[in-house]
Amino acid sequence: MKFSTKILAAALIVLPVSALADYNFIPKLGIGHKSYSLDMGKGFPSNKNVINASVTGVSWGFTVVSSSKWYFDFEQFGGTGTHEGLTAEDGDFVRQDISLSIGRSFDEGYTAFAGFRHGGSEFQFDNGVTKSAELDNDSVGLFVGGAKSFVLSSTSNIALSGAIASLTAEFKSFDTGTAIDATGDTIGYSLGVAWNKRFAKKWNLSVGGRYQSYTYTDVKDDTTVIGDQSETITSLYAKMGYIF
Repeated sequence: MKFSTKILAAALIVLPVSALADYNFIPKLGIGHKSYSLDMGKGFPSNKNVINASVTGVSWGFTVVSSSKWYFDFEQFGGTGTHEGLTAEDGDFVRQDISLSIGRSFDEGYTAFAGFRHGGSEFQFDNGVTKSAELDNDSVGLFVGGAKSFVLSSTSNIALSGAIASLTAEFKSFDTGTAIDATGDTIGYSLGVAWNKRFAKKWNLSVGGRYQSYTYTDVKDDTTVIGDQSETITSLYAKMGYIF
């Protein structure tokens, strides 16, 4: 992680202390499904260059909301699934996501936010006897975005959101023939929609989806020029939170 990224990540934790002096604490727990695709480009040493994967997992985190309309949010997702493509060997897929963000809501249902995210993917290739290879893809960086909510009733709304992210990714492969440790950068985007409902004054339910698209340019290591890498993630989720 770059030094400037570390500073902002720390600021996301420190800033809310004063801004959220009068606040509600909302822990949350959810389940999600992600469809993942990684196009390794023409420079990757393989007959097939696209990996498709799916994963179902659990998310947890919390949101702190202040009376001054500021909020701080933390969330982590983790799950395991399967993948296919790239080689004749399919195998397990492990996905981890972490996000930290701070934002402020405004009149007419508008919200602005900024934050830090990390996403990690691990592809394991199994020949039926032992794990014969592994490919890791880790991305880290900052994002900024906004949202607009539309009131459906006194206890529910639909929210549309969008964000732009500046990320750096590291691609690592391990096998008996080829080992790659390469990096690349991207300016990508995400789009989301969610239905939010409050029950019994204290419970919140959120059901939604998100689409993320990132193209990492000039991915290379010391010995291999891999070229551009395209990553897309489509997510569906349901989360429950309790307001303290």
